[in-house]
Amino acid sequence: MNRLLVLTLLSAGILFSLTLVERGFTYDETLYLSIGRNLSDNPADYTMNGKYMLYRPPVLPYLIAGSSLITRGFSEPVSMFITPVFSLLLILSFYYGITHYYSERTAFFSALFLLLCPLYVRHSIRVLNHIEFALFFFLAVLAFRTGMEKSKMYWFCLSGIVGGLAFLTRYTGLMYFAVIGIYILLEKRLHFYREKGVYLAFLFFFIPVIPWAFFSSEVYNGYFEFARIAMAALPRDSVTHTLQYIGVTILELTPFLVFFTLLGARTLKKDTFFLSYFGGALLTLILLQHREPRFIIDFLPALALPAGAYVSSIYKKRKHIIYIVLFLMLLQTVGESVYSSRFELHIKEAGLFIAESPIKGDIIANEEAQMYYYTERTVYFFPSTINEYESLLRNDVAFIVINQCSPPPFINEVLQGSQWKAAFVSEKGCGVIIYNVKKPLFYLL
Repeated sequence: MNRLLVLTLLSAGILFSLTLVERGFTYDETLYLSIGRNLSDNPADYTMNGKYMLYRPPVLPYLIAGSSLITRGFSEPVSMFITPVFSLLLILSFYYGITHYYSERTAFFSALFLLLCPLYVRHSIRVLNHIEFALFFFLAVLAFRTGMEKSKMYWFCLSGIVGGLAFLTRYTGLMYFAVIGIYILLEKRLHFYREKGVYLAFLFFFIPVIPWAFFSSEVYNGYFEFARIAMAALPRDSVTHTLQYIGVTILELTPFLVFFTLLGARTLKKDTFFLSYFGGALLTLILLQHREPRFIIDFLPALALPAGAYVSSIYKKRKHIIYIVLFLMLLQTVGESVYSSRFELHIKEAGLFIAESPIKGDIIANEEAQMYYYTERTVYFFPSTINEYESLLRNDVAFIVINQCSPPPFINEVLQGSQWKAAFVSEKGCGVIIYNVKKPLFYLL
């Protein structure tokens, strides 16, 4: 069977079937969904819980808002299919792009390792922006490489525009300049300043960014204030935390992928495209202060390529072993995706309970974005001291939501002999308890 057809059917089957599994939303997901929902009513309302969120890049929220045109209003189910569609596009684009510079077998196994990586699939079915960024960034770097080899100016223009879209998807897209710079140096184009294509790529990078800069000027009184707010500072992590982060990332990628990537990197050690792309991944992970394993997804194609190259080279001799490894990765991918779907269900149940309650009033909760998304009420983040908590009660607060995994340290003092009574308990996930006022008649008026 045609390899491209196999990839298409396998990708669609995994991604779209797992999207249908019932689950709750993380903080970041509900934040993007809330912004997108507000934008679907007003294209300038880039807010969540009454606060401007320009430090969150705009591509995904506006995709969510744009998808509302399909259903003539915001639709959560339609929004949930945005990232899986981009994930499928990345798999196919990755395969198609790699076949132009490497063997078809290398492209096929590279795409398979990308698809079957548990970390990749888990985030392909979430309303997050890592997959969209990975697609745009890969296409931007690939277009620049094509422009360098074919000396066609329109490839440089395309590279710059798509690179700008990557930046507006995740602000780590600034790594475009670093990756292109590394690539040029590795290609020994020391006189790159004489090549118009480089100027065109860097110039066209800013074309998609200009409207966002003007919007930032209106909201923050500064054209690039959004970038300053979002920029990651140099890391202040301890060595122990960094080692833990590396270890968890390896487990999330699976030792199989990491092992084949390291072996394949040796065969691609003179490949300037791979080295520059991989260099961008390393720089991003080193410079980011806030570190999570999911951030490696931004440059995951740079890891899948050497893995695919190595497996392709040993395929004839180790065919059965390769099939077993891929099957084990598939099992882990599906298992982790289904298992992790339960984690936020308790917050979802709590939010839906409050949304359907006739009691009016605001909310105090640690899950600010989730509660705002489900209820569309004003949400106050649970304060760190009891004095701040008592100050919040001067507002029209009707509910407090207690996450059983991370309850506030002074919660017993708050509830003992107070005006609150338990109104709802969820046992899913971590578990959650909702308290509301004992005399809710005031809030029903």
